[in-house]
Amino acid sequence: MKLSIDKIFLFIALTWGLVTIFLVPPFEVMDEQRHYVRAGAIAEGVWNCTNGKLQISEKKIDLINYSEVGRIAFKPREKFDLTTITNYKEPTGSGVVSVNSGLCSTPPLGHAIAAVGLKLGDLAGNQLIGFYLGRMANLLVSVYLVYLA
Repeated sequence: MKLSIDKIFLFIALTWGLVTIFLVPPFEVMDEQRHYVRAGAIAEGVWNCTNGKLQISEKKIDLINYSEVGRIAFKPREKFDLTTITNYKEPTGSGVVSVNSGLCSTPPLGHAIAAVGLKLGDLAGNQLIGFYLGRMANLLVSVYLVYLA
């Protein structure tokens, strides 16, 4: 059995992608918060901004705050605590908030892929699961597109 280069690529890209999805803590990737908010709004049916702001549920914003990214950002000695994930409890916020977004002028299609994962998390009643499903959706689509190229 001879392995072709495209099959080797698929194996390496999917394996490494899945490792990094779970190895990198939530919102530790540059601009991930902004893209999460944009995808989260799309998952909730809000495709466009109003006056430079997106309407999004408090639960999604609470997930960003729960991750303690503000405590960790730009502080090399501060580390993410794994118990933040293992002890996760769904946020209780039930309202909708307006969030400034620098991504209002971008086409929503790119964020719609992650929005599918976030929507599945909404249906499961778990924002953190939705976050990881959104990362997985992005991985699968990007690896598939590179594979086709």
